[in-house]
Amino acid sequence: MTIQDLGSLGELIAAVATIATLFYLAMQIRASTVVARAEAQRGAQSAAVPTQLAIAQDPELAALFLRGLADYPNLDPVEATRFALLLPSLLDGVMRIMRDSELGLADDDDVELARATVKRFLSARGGRAWFEDYASSLPKPFARFVAREITER
Repeated sequence: MTIQDLGSLGELIAAVATIATLFYLAMQIRASTVVARAEAQRGAQSAAVPTQLAIAQDPELAALFLRGLADYPNLDPVEATRFALLLPSLLDGVMRIMRDSELGLADDDDVELARATVKRFLSARGGRAWFEDYASSLPKPFARFVAREITER
């Protein structure tokens, strides 16, 4: 075997090693993406849990929430403030889903869940009034999403 043959063999081994390394890196990137999506979904799902539990455990808060959805403009100032603070915490998960969707981390099922949640809360008379008052303080992509969803009836 000549030096030239050994050089050719070395190049072949280097090419095979390069292909194996690229394959390994592709598998690692795919696994990392799966983990990132799972974490994004878990974060979005758990974002509203404390508020949901508070509403479920406190009849007064549940009644306020229902009155706010029905007729936010006619709540007294204290109730309106409480409702205005309560609703965004319920929508935090939806906002996360929309941000994750822009990053490619949310799938179509997550976006459908966000769409249904927005329609449930913000298509109601009081929810719509709250949105009109607070749209400018929400992330712009989320506000545009909500505006589209509540006008598509």
